[in-house]
Order: sequence, then structure tokens, then C-alpha cells
Amino acid sequence: MRTERIRQLVERHAPTEGTHDTPLEGVQLFRLTHPVERLPAVYSPSVCVVVQGSKRAYLGDSTHVYGPGRYLCVTMPMPVQVEAPIASSEEPLLGLLVSLETRAFAEIIVEIETASTPLPRRTSAEVVPGLAVVDWDDDFSSALSRMLRLLNDPLSLRVLGPGRLREFLFAILRGEAGPSIRRTCGPSHGLSRAMSYLR
Repeated sequence: MRTERIRQLVERHAPTEGTHDTPLEGVQLFRLTHPVERLPAVYSPSVCVVVQGSKRAYLGDSTHVYGPGRYLCVTMPMPVQVEAPIASSEEPLLGLLVSLETRAFAEIIVEIETASTPLPRRTSAEVVPGLAVVDWDDDFSSALSRMLRLLNDPLSLRVLGPGRLREFLFAILRGEAGPSIRRTCGPSHGLSRAMSYLR
């Protein structure tokens, strides 16, 4: 039920083809109505959540498939090949992109790293450094739903939006992708800076 509600919210607020900015820092919604053949791209540090349809990211010999229930987390600039094999006007590909290069994300990373009680070190689902496909957990789904619901109410969005975005980012950092993100985006993120320079 929650997943369907999330899909409806993205569909409502991304009514036309393309990418749609939101008032939330670093959050964009997207709608794609035609298939995209495999092509090269450079992914920035971000989280990509597909709520209808599926996408594929190819890196070396690895194929990463993500859609409802699984999201893509990129922790440093990555040269990949991407594909969206199925999309149409009747069944568009719908989702959102959340940048990990924002002030809000930098602040929450610092707060976590300097907390007296660090987050537990989970085993990561990461297949290669810098890129992972991760299952949604309850905290992720709940925070995502609460954040997107604000798009229906401009006043609530203005007052509560920054807090709901922080809640969502915190859910990501507490989840399976958290250890990988903190290794590359935390205070000692020299590798991430080097990749950004090369990009």
C-alpha cells in the first residue's frame, strides 16, 4: 500500500516527460515515456529510486537492476552505461533522484561521524566500490513517503521539508548502503574528491 502511494505521488508531481525539480534541496522527480537503449553516462553521487518500471546500470562485467523495492546508490562519480528497456505513455518509468552533494547531506554526514554513538557497521550489499543496489527497508519507505506527501501541501513543504529530507537521508545512512556512503562521503573522502576531479 505504501509503495503504491509513493508511486502515485511521483506520478502526480512529474506529470510530463523529463526531469522535474522540487523545492526540496537536491530532489528531482522524473518521467520517461519511451525506452532508452544502452548508452554511456557519468553518475554523480546520488540515490536513484524507481517507483514504476526498472532501470539497468552496467559497470564492467556487472549489471545492476533496480526498480520498486530496490534503489541505486552511487557514492562517487561513476562512468557507467545505462538502459531503460521498457517505458511507454501508458506505463511510464517513474522515479526520483536525490543528490548526495548537497549542504543538507554534508551536514548530516558530519553530525553522524561526530556523534558519540556511531551507527552500526552493517555488511554492505555493494558489488563494486562506489555503486550499490540496495533493498528498501521500512525506515526508507516510511521516510520517502512522508517526504513526498509534503509536495501536496506548499505550506507544510516550506515548514517541514528540510526536516523530512534529513529524515530520508538519515534512513539511507542507517540502511544497507550506509557504510559505503560514509567511507566515500565522510570526512576522509579523498577518493571521492579525486574521482570528482577526474570527472
